[in-house]
Amino acid sequence: MKNNGYHMEHNFGHGTDGLSNLLLTMNLIAFGFHTVCDQICELWRHARDRISTRFRFFNTLSVLNDYHYYTGWHDLLDNIIHPRRPRAPP
Repeated sequence: MKNNGYHMEHNFGHGTDGLSNLLLTMNLIAFGFHTVCDQICELWRHARDRISTRFRFFNTLSVLNDYHYYTGWHDLLDNIIHPRRPRAPP
């Protein structure tokens, strides 16, 4: 789990009481969700294949959501697989 973008070796020795356990649990849930998506969602797999690393993939999702409106998850992933130019404002 150290070398796949989740940075568990660094982030979880800090905090008080149960914070580090909570963050680790949330990270493991995210890892599980991403693994399920890799296994069952063909669009997700194609989009992940198009972007070289997991870090770049999630940065791409973030940037695209910041600057474009998508009608749904499939539209967003399809735009990663088949990039299209944004429309010029009227």
